[in-house]
Amino acid sequence: MPNILIIEDEPSIAIPLRDMLAHDNGMPVIAGTLEDAKNELGKPYDAILLDLNLPYNDGTSKGMATMEIVSTLADPQSIVVFTGYEEQAEDVRTKWPDTPVIMKPYAVEAVREVLYIVATEVMATGILHEGGS
Repeated sequence: MPNILIIEDEPSIAIPLRDMLAHDNGMPVIAGTLEDAKNELGKPYDAILLDLNLPYNDGTSKGMATMEIVSTLADPQSIVVFTGYEEQAEDVRTKWPDTPVIMKPYAVEAVREVLYIVATEVMATGILHEGGS
């Protein structure tokens, strides 16, 4: 399992994801804020799990603006988006058709399956985010 960045502010979601990925021999890192994520996105990750409704430092959630920011710092094909809102999911699918969207609540096995596909494709093509080599 590859290097994975989990961009999620809710510990009750981020920690089980981290534990699952570590159990699968992954090397997960949690970024709990958008600022933390921006700092981490300068490092090479094979896949990124993104909570689309990650709050900004002022506590507000910007939804699609969060994806805009992250997709400028990372290859959108390496991002897996989480959202509980169908309208947001459709917006992501329209603008970034190669970016998988997983609806909340989700099954851990679904995350594992999608993440495996994304990471395998990224590693096979040698494409990492802009900060990678």
